[in-house]
Amino acid sequence: MKGKKITQEGIVRMFRRWTLMMFSLTIALLLSGQAAIAQNEHANDQTATKKAKKLEDYFTGKENLNDYFGGKYKFHPTGYVRSSIRPTPHGPKGDLDLTGVEIEFKNVSPLPGELGRARAIARAFMEEEAVILGITDMEELREYEIKKFDGFVKGITHIYYRRYIGDLELEGAYIDFTIWPDGTITRMYAYLVPVSPEVYDAVRKERITKDKALKIIEHDLKSAGSDPKRIKIENIQEKAVPDSPYVIWEALVQLTKGRGRWLYRIDAFTGEILKKLDMVIID
Repeated sequence: MKGKKITQEGIVRMFRRWTLMMFSLTIALLLSGQAAIAQNEHANDQTATKKAKKLEDYFTGKENLNDYFGGKYKFHPTGYVRSSIRPTPHGPKGDLDLTGVEIEFKNVSPLPGELGRARAIARAFMEEEAVILGITDMEELREYEIKKFDGFVKGITHIYYRRYIGDLELEGAYIDFTIWPDGTITRMYAYLVPVSPEVYDAVRKERITKDKALKIIEHDLKSAGSDPKRIKIENIQEKAVPDSPYVIWEALVQLTKGRGRWLYRIDAFTGEILKKLDMVIID
């Protein structure tokens, strides 16, 4: 009976040692897994930090935008980078022209709708170069016009984007693409306009209506001796602008009889005529 008792106690001790060993192994695996996860997260953080480059970083040291784009993308022998971009407290300002470039985004899913692949490629470029292009919200870039050109090469696509703050087009801000039939971007031209917090605040405020702006124009022309019945509004548009008052009504007005054509710019908050430009003299 004694020998049998020792054997049972030995089995118990062996089971306990095995259980302790497996528990220790499990803890070790969990800790190593957590360390690996932490290491991966650290690596991802480093990658994210590297991608989150500030605009000013492209204008310091020896590297400039010519070197940056010339080193990153392939250009034809006659291709070039031309830029007047400069950093401002509220984003980049100036133009950027990549002509004769060969930019490819092969793993891009087409967007819904017509010419979806070309549109997706243009969007991929804007996302890739968002810092230089001053893009903080892709929803602010909207397709303004899309053209398919069948000239000396069939199937070239031109895509024109305009930037909007809220529902208002930002005056002078645009990005245009020329995309080859194989999906290669061969030209990108952009004019960038910085946007201050005041612009975002302004587009949320109450403003005069289109009808009110038209009445202001009619009253001004009538005061100058023009017949309001002969006034033809060729175009009127509310716009966001980078400087005060930040939102304006702009209208191109022509007389249906007689010689007269003007460009009006009106403060969208006070109704003040900021500019009345005689287009006949300019023409």
